[in-house]
Amino acid sequence: TFRRPMRSLLDEGRSIGSSARPFAFVDDTTAVSIAGQRLRFVPLDASSPRASVAGSTPHGIALVATSPAAGLFAFTEKVVRPSVQIHSYPDLARVATIRSSGATGYSALCLTRDGSRLVTVSDAAPFKLSVWDWRKGMEVLGATVATACVAASVYPGAPLADDTGRICIESGAVLTLWQSRQNLEQEGASLTALPLVLPDEIAAGAAWGAHTWGSAGSLFAGTDTGVVALFGESGRFEALVATAAAAITALEADSTHLLVASMDGTIAWHALPTPHAEAPTPQLFCVNVGGAVATLAYSPVSYTRLGVSTATGAHVSLTYVEPFASSSLPLEPVSEKSVASIVSVSRLSAFPQGPSVAVAVETP
Repeated sequence: TFRRPMRSLLDEGRSIGSSARPFAFVDDTTAVSIAGQRLRFVPLDASSPRASVAGSTPHGIALVATSPAAGLFAFTEKVVRPSVQIHSYPDLARVATIRSSGATGYSALCLTRDGSRLVTVSDAAPFKLSVWDWRKGMEVLGATVATACVAASVYPGAPLADDTGRICIESGAVLTLWQSRQNLEQEGASLTALPLVLPDEIAAGAAWGAHTWGSAGSLFAGTDTGVVALFGESGRFEALVATAAAAITALEADSTHLLVASMDGTIAWHALPTPHAEAPTPQLFCVNVGGAVATLAYSPVSYTRLGVSTATGAHVSLTYVEPFASSSLPLEPVSEKSVASIVSVSRLSAFPQGPSVAVAVETP
């Protein structure tokens, strides 16, 4: 008979969520994670959650998106025809609710960098890409996506209100760049699709696994065959920039380096490619987080910390060590024994993702 007090094991305040869902920054030191029907706000330098927000239904939260620069986050729940709730941070106050009459659910949710627009992609055919002015509760741009969306992101370098605004939609074998275009005849804007295509010698049998934005509207994209390609502002393939031994599952970039995460748990640092590079850039150094990387994100202000979640149920914090926290990272390969002097690895939590075989609750 199991007689141990259950409160110490099942206290919801001890949970920061399962890494099967996004783990995103809301400010430079705090990440948000989905824990059932709650969002947990987790200081990466502390062992317990700071605060939480509950959904409006018992069915659980499905997606979360953040805009650290604007102090906003948005989420949607696992119900038919869900609304999207938008809250301010750090006061957690609800500031808007978006309701769509057509979408039965969503497969992607994004906020623009300035927080002025919300992007949604519906999860059932016809797959609808929508851009919302959430303050007015209006859909301002819309288009139909050909296949089910796996992931989406908004180019942080320009607003969606002008000709430089871009959205990337990842759909397995298809990667599409959607660009906002001013329509002078209708005195408004529209979304134009531009499929991103790899050369035949690279594309054979490949499906997309991750993407991240570079400078000037460029895009890095990785495949399940372990290659990372660079596409220019026009959507044209420019270079094969990195390779990995396993499928690419997450990418990040800063002003000098490209970070490549893969199915085997490795996160590798590469120097950004030079213009017209003819060969992939070599790996400079790497760490392994012990499980396939599911999400990878830089702290949005300092870029000195990375939040990582894995498919095996772990949340990990990677922090640059001085002097590299306040100066440039190496641009030449370093020895394995020197990696610990560049980046430290801290495991925040572990949530095994295997099936539950039994649950017991003792009653008085």
